[in-house]
Amino acid sequence: MSMESTLLQLMPGFTGPIGKETVVTLSNGKTITIVKEPEGGLWPWSVDGRLFSYDRWAEEYLKQVVYEKVTGLRVMMRPRYEVPHICGGNCAGYRNEDGNDENDSPCGLCPIRDNAEAERDGVKLIYAVDVPNKREA
Repeated sequence: MSMESTLLQLMPGFTGPIGKETVVTLSNGKTITIVKEPEGGLWPWSVDGRLFSYDRWAEEYLKQVVYEKVTGLRVMMRPRYEVPHICGGNCAGYRNEDGNDENDSPCGLCPIRDNAEAERDGVKLIYAVDVPNKREA
């Protein structure tokens, strides 16, 4: 699939092709901005300000952001995990002094990060899977 065919599949009113910057308006009035080759062509795509190095990743994110903006929900297809022991909950790895993403490798499954990103994006966060029962020692 291509970004154009994804847009046609998700939004039949889209006539394409995607120009340098395309703004898609959803049924509830919210918009998604898609930029082809942003930042001087360093990246193939930008979808709502997020940069992508592969077409497939941009397409998958586009589908996700359409769902989230229309429903107001972010469904995590995993359980809500504990805060990683490496940071102790102070999010030192996720945010630098300026509040920007820095080294977020331990944060990928952190509920603090999940909540912060959902709040930033204006969606309600739902975990679809319960945490498995811990084995008794």
